Amino acid sequence: MKNSPFSGKKVKVLLLKPLLGKGNAGDIIEVKTHYALYVLVPNKSAVIYDKQTHNQKSTQMAQIAKHKEAEQAKVKEMLSTIETNGGLIFSKQATEDNNLYDSITNRTLLAYVSKEYGVTLQPKNFELDKIESLGEFTASFSYQDITQDIAIKVVKATVSEVEETQE
Repeated sequence: MKNSPFSGKKVKVLLLKPLLGKGNAGDIIEVKTHYALYVLVPNKSAVIYDKQTHNQKSTQMAQIAKHKEAEQAKVKEMLSTIETNGGLIFSKQATEDNNLYDSITNRTLLAYVSKEYGVTLQPKNFELDKIESLGEFTASFSYQDITQDIAIKVVKATVSEVEETQE
């Protein structure tokens, strides 16, 4: 890629879908040209933001609004399911003093709900003090105009659960 005409150049893109760590749908961000042309645009995650796009922004924004509505419906369904189940339960290895070998952070929550519920969120959607022991905790969740507390229960992993994760 050393001889690429795009090497080191950046371009503005209008995000059509949320992009982890970069922004949400509707945001205009600057990324490397190569990344925009070969990843974001082909995956329909973004469009190059130029004069033409600026003039057609209302059409793009309608598409983004539709995507946001679908994503918001997924988030509401996820929160409803979590509430019905009594919160999120994490099974973790812990010491005799009930301290965890690894902690639970907002990124841990993000990875879990993304995998389990298929929603695209950002770490900033969760507000949580680092969990380092067994017990019951609460995380604050916010997404667009939705805010809710999520109950989190951390229980000690059984021997069979530990063996499953090691296989």
